[in-house]
Amino acid sequence: MRKDELRTEIIKQLGRAFIMQKKTSVSLILLALCCVISLSGCDSRKKAYNEAEKLYSNGKWQEAREVFAELGDYQDAADQVKNCDYNIAENAFNSGDYQTAMNMYAEMMDFKDARAHSHEIMKRLAGQMFIDKCTEGLTSFDNYVNTSAQKIITAALTAGSFSIDYGDKDYKATIQCGKDITAMKKEYQEVFTDELMDKLDDENMKKAHKAFIETADYAIGFFEATNVQNYIYSMGGVNTTVKYEPEPFGSKMSQYTNLGNNL
Repeated sequence: MRKDELRTEIIKQLGRAFIMQKKTSVSLILLALCCVISLSGCDSRKKAYNEAEKLYSNGKWQEAREVFAELGDYQDAADQVKNCDYNIAENAFNSGDYQTAMNMYAEMMDFKDARAHSHEIMKRLAGQMFIDKCTEGLTSFDNYVNTSAQKIITAALTAGSFSIDYGDKDYKATIQCGKDITAMKKEYQEVFTDELMDKLDDENMKKAHKAFIETADYAIGFFEATNVQNYIYSMGGVNTTVKYEPEPFGSKMSQYTNLGNNL
């Protein structure tokens, strides 16, 4: 090989070596940048996670939840989102905000004691208070129809006519009971909506729900003023299709109580 050819070949080889070296340097620089970015990202997520933990510890569960949710699959962020939801629901439960609590419990019935607290909410809104109010109303109803019926019969025998004393405290108590049960049912249905009941995975709650609605409707109708009046009129000989039937009411109450005890 002539000198000029050899010189040319050497220059080519040196050029190739320089280019290769340059490429390698660029690759190393890019790799280093990726590592820096990655580490920076890790530091950022770690910082956010720590901040969320502080918010959680300070009882700021909604704010902590938002941060944990943004962290996605970082460490146990997904589990922490559930813990935040549970604590938010617990706070609502303890403060009497049953609508918020129940809507959240419905999404995590098997998480911690969400199911037990759901049962407790149903008992509070459709449990012993309702039974006590119905029993109170039934007693008032008995007192009223017995005393008023006696007045009617006496008046009919002596004067051929009768009048009803609407100032009777037992009559007023009976009517008020019907209003109270109507209010109880409304408050209950604001929490246990049809949509919520469809979502709930709890057969005992579904049975108790159905029993409560049926019994409440029966009780409301049972204590209506028209039913009281119709019964009293029937005692005076006036034809009527509505009469005092304690046994069906008692049967419904027993059915409701038994189902409620399953919760």
